[in-house]
Amino acid sequence: MRQRISRFRAGFLKAATEIYALSLALRDPHASWGARLVALAFALYILNPIDIVPEAVPFIGILDDALAVPLAYFVVSKMIPTQLLESAHRAAAESNAGGRLWRVFLVALGFLFLVWTVAFVGLGITIWRALS
Repeated sequence: MRQRISRFRAGFLKAATEIYALSLALRDPHASWGARLVALAFALYILNPIDIVPEAVPFIGILDDALAVPLAYFVVSKMIPTQLLESAHRAAAESNAGGRLWRVFLVALGFLFLVWTVAFVGLGITIWRALS
């Protein structure tokens, strides 16, 4: 179990660092406006509550969003000059953004667990009182 958590954390840290590096590269004045517009379009698609394939469709509804993130990274990173992306990777690695995001993720996960626990306990108490 610890090995799985460790692998998940390592993957999370790598992905967070990559995304942060891409955001740093897009903020640079040497980044093309085309790359910025494509990144904005992907971000709007991912955050938009109205999808091409709704989440109500089992598995495929979530799969389109899950595929959009790596596709967006691939397309936008190819539109940015290599030197700019490399310097952004170095800056992202030095800033330890992945470590900060990991802590935020753990706090959010703990909060979500607390909310669901309170909801289930409240539901259990309500059902218990209704049946008594």
